[in-house]
Amino acid sequence: MSLDAYSKKRFLIVDELDTFRFSTKKTLLSLGIKLVDTASTASNVLSSLQNVDYDVILCNFELGKGKNGQELLEELRYRKLLKFRSLFFIVTGEVAKANVMGTIENEPDGYLVKPITPAELMNRLVRLLDAKEDLRAINHAIDDGDFEKALQACDEKLHANTKYRPTCLKTKAWLLTRLERFNEAKKLYQDILSRNRLIWAEFALAKLYIDDKEFDQAESLLNQIISTDSNRVEALDLLADMCQKKNETGKAQEFIESAIKTSPNSLLRQKKMADLCIKNNQPEGAINAFRKVIKLGDQSIYARPEQYFEFANHLANTYKDDHSVSGKKHIKEAFELLGKAQKRFSEDSQIEQQVDFSKATLHAKMGDTEKAEEILEQVNKKLEKRQEKLSSSTAKLAAQTLISLHRQSEAEKILEDAADNARGDPKAISDIYNLLKEQISLEDRQKAADLNKRGIKLYNTGDVDQAIEELRKAISLTPRHISLNLNLIQVLLKRMKNTATASKAVFNSDRNECQQRFRHIRHMPKHHREFKRLMFLQKQFRELGG
Repeated sequence: MSLDAYSKKRFLIVDELDTFRFSTKKTLLSLGIKLVDTASTASNVLSSLQNVDYDVILCNFELGKGKNGQELLEELRYRKLLKFRSLFFIVTGEVAKANVMGTIENEPDGYLVKPITPAELMNRLVRLLDAKEDLRAINHAIDDGDFEKALQACDEKLHANTKYRPTCLKTKAWLLTRLERFNEAKKLYQDILSRNRLIWAEFALAKLYIDDKEFDQAESLLNQIISTDSNRVEALDLLADMCQKKNETGKAQEFIESAIKTSPNSLLRQKKMADLCIKNNQPEGAINAFRKVIKLGDQSIYARPEQYFEFANHLANTYKDDHSVSGKKHIKEAFELLGKAQKRFSEDSQIEQQVDFSKATLHAKMGDTEKAEEILEQVNKKLEKRQEKLSSSTAKLAAQTLISLHRQSEAEKILEDAADNARGDPKAISDIYNLLKEQISLEDRQKAADLNKRGIKLYNTGDVDQAIEELRKAISLTPRHISLNLNLIQVLLKRMKNTATASKAVFNSDRNECQQRFRHIRHMPKHHREFKRLMFLQKQFRELGG
């Protein structure tokens, strides 16, 4: 076993200590590696990877000030700076379970515990470099973004009976999901599991089952994973996501709590915990989780200004009527969070406006509407002077301020414009519509659901006119509900077919109403379950002269 075949691979050693960088470089050179660079901080690595592609990175967990090894790996994956053909090892003397689990969750290619012997290092490197070399064509195609070519390369390797068949099958199934060939991916995972019980295949198949709302099958697989290895926190996370889809927020929180006990250093998991605590009316639990989010976000690529603003809003909502010393302390903390956000995200071009909108919202929540209106007027003047469009994030905060001041129609206009500007960004549009949905009470949603059922029943019995009236009432309560809008369009199209020759006035009125309904749901993303139905109804509308 030798590294001679890989002598020209480019290595990077990352550690805050000169002694470790020097000794590891010396070891690699003695093993025949010729291209070895070193770095002492995460920022050095991020800069280097803009210009150089490394084949192997050996990174210590502790890197002094700034990001640690886990946070660096997070950012490299998030920004797609780490090539699929590269290897990333975490090197550490760290044995604390929380840190080990947090690192493993980011899926390094290896986890090396100090002290590392030359023999151990060589054995680990040779084994993984051999696999990378054998699957080189696949990895290069993935790095180039050519998933079809990568899939073809997988099939060629499988046909040639590669000794890395499990890795090849795993990559092929992943590629099928990236290409949105979900049924093929599901069948492949099922075939794999019919031969061997592999946790990665069980987990991936469970995700596909959840997407298809096959919750019982997904739950069975995930429970099987956890019973085999209780440290598989990703299975607990997925169970929590499934419970949220089923509106079982209490159970979802229990799963997230279990995951946090095993691996508490995930910012996104702590944020889920905060959100679930709010939904489950546990304000103190949300505060504790939010504090961890802010702490973990100090160096994390997943930190966002919204996390600070949401925490501040939660404190204001919880303590706005509490005039005790403790209550006032929490309100003070809410305003301080805005200052921290401005400092943490100073490079964001609209952070000042976001902080101002959030400040106005807090004042409105505290009952000081005069101060809120004053801040709102000031920030609007600044924006007019700069003639700058609001980002979707800033627009949401502006809308929240207007809603807190009972200026709903202005808020809706801002959000509609933001959704138009955010075309091509399904997540931003989804967030905007969720904010609009939040303004609808549970009572109105239930009334709308009942009216929708009555409208469908009337339509099925042939009473089109009365079905339209019931669906209109439902939409007046939830104007942007996608399925409701499509239901009304479908019934209007039915009447348009019947009245095309009998009543021109009714036909034109229904046509105009269809156009209005289509406009209300114009931001529906292509992956939405109702998108095909939208396309079908639009085609029918055009055929009728719409």
